[in-house]
Amino acid sequence: MGLGPTTVGLVFGVGGVGALLGALVASPAARRFGEGRTMVSSMVLCGLSGMTIPLAVAVPTLALPMVLASEFAQWLFLVVYKTGEVSMRQEVTPDRLLGRVNATERFVTYGAIPLGALLGGFLGQEIGVRAALVVGMAGMLLASSWLLFSPVRFWRQHR
Repeated sequence: MGLGPTTVGLVFGVGGVGALLGALVASPAARRFGEGRTMVSSMVLCGLSGMTIPLAVAVPTLALPMVLASEFAQWLFLVVYKTGEVSMRQEVTPDRLLGRVNATERFVTYGAIPLGALLGGFLGQEIGVRAALVVGMAGMLLASSWLLFSPVRFWRQHR
């Protein structure tokens, strides 16, 4: 997309602002809409907001505002989701197993990152950058679909 180092830094900075806002709205949103509904909707919105990235490649004149909006929204919604996810995990996991459950979740989650990077690079080379970005963003959206059909959407924290 031809973004220079300063612009890339701006994109990450805007993502950080989105993450901070997500941290601030996570608890009020969960109280108002329910923890499960907030988790499901934030994950779906995170996936949907990423769909502007392939569009940014197609429309270079609007690339920067589209990338900035996507980075802001994705981080906002991801932090809202993760706040609910960790809260739920801490509530439903017995104290004696919490360390192992958290370690397993981090191993699986962070272990998938290099695999996704390799797959993304391969797809970018084989089918083109824009098509690879569409596949990646569709994968993010698809990854949230299990929440739509799970009991998580009805979860409310016991207070």
